[in-house]
Amino acid sequence: MSNILKRRGKEKRKKLEAGLAGDMLPPGTMLVSFKKYMLDEPDSVDRVLDYLNIRSAILSGLVDKDHEFDADERQEMYDFYDYFLENYDDKTKLARMERWNGEEPFVIQAIQNLYDQDNEVYRSDLDERMSAKAKIETAALVDRILNIQKEKVISIVIGNDVFSVGLDAVIKPEDLKKTKENLYYSCAEMILESGLAIVCTKAEDCTEVFAVVGVNGNEWLPVSKEDLSDLLDEDEDENLEYVEIEK
Repeated sequence: MSNILKRRGKEKRKKLEAGLAGDMLPPGTMLVSFKKYMLDEPDSVDRVLDYLNIRSAILSGLVDKDHEFDADERQEMYDFYDYFLENYDDKTKLARMERWNGEEPFVIQAIQNLYDQDNEVYRSDLDERMSAKAKIETAALVDRILNIQKEKVISIVIGNDVFSVGLDAVIKPEDLKKTKENLYYSCAEMILESGLAIVCTKAEDCTEVFAVVGVNGNEWLPVSKEDLSDLLDEDEDENLEYVEIEK
């Protein structure tokens, strides 16, 4: 979710914190406000639910007024949502389902809907820009990565931006389609933007690392072990084995 949009200023913040409900929350962006709200009781599930309830009231009021969320406002919500997923999603899932009768609170649904809209635009743009060869190359790279029957972390590097995702050795059948689709578009952007994909897999006594680079927006090529060693800052405590894959 973090590969679209960025930041916001104080004047934007007022929209997302307007009304009496906004006065019940600490100041700042959604993420900053949430962290402040949880400061005294960071493990309180009830407090998380209360925050989501207040945020739902704020966003519901804006939606009722046909408010159009701009790029900064969307990014503010995405930043909060990414943090929430990583730190509170699992531990509050059952409580959320109980409180909102088997559904997510409005704020979570709203953020997911906005993300889906932005993601559709982002993917449509990639589809239009990709040549037939680039699509074939992307699909081949995705299959190559997913066929590795080990736990793995894939990092996509484009300019100064890095996006990483961890995958299990075997992906559940019900998750495979979505996982493959997400990885496809991440790899597609890497190829189009002449970026880098770094794949780390857990072996018996080391972490194996290989990388591929996008070339001319049309294909990918393996990175040599020597170049990969020069590229990465090896942690002294980590036993890394650089691998050059064949294409």
